Amino acid sequence: MACNECGSTNLAGDWRGDFGVHVANLAVQFNNWPPLTDQFVGELRERLGPRPRLIYRHI
Repeated sequence: MACNECGSTNLAGDWRGDFGVHVANLAVQFNNWPPLTDQFVGELRERLGPRPRLIYRHI
């Protein structure tokens, strides 16, 4: 994908920002859990690889 403003090109999953959807090949969802600790999120990111994204959802 290319940015219309600066011309930068990146993979769709590498764009940073407040998006409701991210391009990925793996998703982990936690239902009815307390807020995740920074330590837990850090360990999960290490296991998922170089491009993890964290999305919060409230229904």
